[in-house]
Amino acid sequence: DSPSLIRAFRPTSDSGHILITTRTQVLHSLGIASAVELDEMTSAEAIAFLRTRVDRQHLDPNELRAASEIASALGCLPLALEQAGAYITANHCRLQDYLRGYRKRRLGVLPPPVAGDYPESVATTWAINFAEVETKPASADLLRLSAFLAPDGIPLELISKSAKTLGAALADALNGIQDDPLLLDEALEPLTRYSLVHRDVAAHAYSIHRIVQAVIRDKMESTTLALWAERAVSALHAAFPSSEFRNWGACERLITHARACVILILEGNICTSESTDLLYRVASYLWERAQYENAEPIFQQALKLQSTLFGVHHANTARTIDSLAALYYDQGHFTKSEPFYLEALTTRRKLLSGDDPEIAASVYALGRLYYRLGRYAEAQAYFESSLQMRQRHFGSKHADVALSLYGLARLHYRQAWYVTSKEMFDRSLEIRQVTLGDEHPECAMSLTGLGLLQYVQGRFLEAEGLFKRSLDIRTIALGPDHPDIAGSLTGLALTYGAQRRFDEMQPLVERAVQIREKALGSSHVYTSTPLFALATLHQARGRLEQAESLFKRVRAIRESALGPKHPSVAASLKDLATLYCIQMRFASAEPLFQEALTIEESTLRPNHPYIVETLFGYARLHRALGNEDQAQALENRIATMRSRSPCLE
Repeated sequence: DSPSLIRAFRPTSDSGHILITTRTQVLHSLGIASAVELDEMTSAEAIAFLRTRVDRQHLDPNELRAASEIASALGCLPLALEQAGAYITANHCRLQDYLRGYRKRRLGVLPPPVAGDYPESVATTWAINFAEVETKPASADLLRLSAFLAPDGIPLELISKSAKTLGAALADALNGIQDDPLLLDEALEPLTRYSLVHRDVAAHAYSIHRIVQAVIRDKMESTTLALWAERAVSALHAAFPSSEFRNWGACERLITHARACVILILEGNICTSESTDLLYRVASYLWERAQYENAEPIFQQALKLQSTLFGVHHANTARTIDSLAALYYDQGHFTKSEPFYLEALTTRRKLLSGDDPEIAASVYALGRLYYRLGRYAEAQAYFESSLQMRQRHFGSKHADVALSLYGLARLHYRQAWYVTSKEMFDRSLEIRQVTLGDEHPECAMSLTGLGLLQYVQGRFLEAEGLFKRSLDIRTIALGPDHPDIAGSLTGLALTYGAQRRFDEMQPLVERAVQIREKALGSSHVYTSTPLFALATLHQARGRLEQAESLFKRVRAIRESALGPKHPSVAASLKDLATLYCIQMRFASAEPLFQEALTIEESTLRPNHPYIVETLFGYARLHRALGNEDQAQALENRIATMRSRSPCLE
């Protein structure tokens, strides 16, 4: 541990070699500029060592899986693996039972080794180093904090941003760190000197071994454990930003440590304003990154603690309720989300007044929900109300105003009011480009909406360009596997299909299906959209059985998610009926056309193009069956509707 002591004993001869082993990383006193660092074993090496140590070369799948998890839990540290192997051999226990015991008792099942000449256990191996570090209070506290974080990639900015929350020693040592970043390097130096942490200069981060963490925590009394758990939570709260897109890079650097603190909060029942806010921020970030299953339990825990700490009628509680509702919405649980949205709006109206942005956010969210559920009149009222509130509060050039415009634009698109829809999509895009930047994913939302408008009006080349732009933005901003990527891919695929460019269409739509199924599940309503596109591809290429199977699947998904009387269900019925007509299965097609028409007439405005489309298909069916009178009556009705609607071109 003190290599300089070796200097007096080094041979002066130039021949031969000297091998020095040490945990010290700086060996300049010996004239060694760069030492050879011996890393931990690889996972495969650790598993092989453990199997040999316990003399079990033939393991069943459960034992083999346990061996892998033991190696991971011990950080592939040879000394720890030797001690684990000694315990397993002495007690004749199964590997999976040892793993359960280690998770509960930790260092209690890592006794001193019995092989070789090394007498110390893992718990005492670093004792001298710990004692040396204790002479530097700030460094000792930094080591204690690190024991409560994720072991790898601890960003230096986490420490510098939270120094004031970490006790007097660190706060004093790091006072003025914004102007003098070397202060943190000096606090880390004793830890680096003895390899208690490993610096990654390029990543501006450091790591600590899992066993070092376990030893440090094992030495603490319960009150000290609670103190440092709370300080770790405070540190993450000080450093972890809001989940806005511009903060995603910072969030990603901190997310593993934030999730470690989530565990601390749950295990220690840490119920403070900082802990509940950290839970909310972590869940919000995971939600934004479409990690819905990971976000949901954290939102629920945040809500539980906030209800205890603040009460159910509090702004923070309402914010979490609203976010949980949005999460359920994104998971396709639309009816489940409605009472949460309504509760959040009710609470906010009691606590806030006028055009407060949080009230406007709740109003917009309900508009989005009712749009998805096909309750278009209610959706329009909520969208318009949110737009007016936001314009009064922010003015006309704010990103939240663009969001309300986008919601209204989608509604007008669904109602086939294409002129006003385009105006609103254009305005939302312009505002977003100015306020958020051209490469923001919300710009891609507006571009996709404009692409759909061009597509339904037969302007396929214009639609293609818009979908490509949205795809480029989303791929860079969101990553290749985000479910929103599938929206751009599906739109682009449909434009290729409309131009009979099927070879280009197929890989896009297959990838879109794969992304949505992986991210959202095979029964999510959003998955039905690329499945529909894939069905149209099979139909166009004459693969009618495959097309029929997919159209039926789309219908089932939409009926389950949206209810049997939704316009999207009517569209699925119509798609299936059209396919049956191609197959000359007219008896199967007729009730589907009739059911689709009934749904559309009860949910869509009069003269809607979707109704005209259904009437047209139904008329062709009657003509194919020789029912001339019925066919003529339907065609007369189409002509009347077209004469009354300027939108039908």
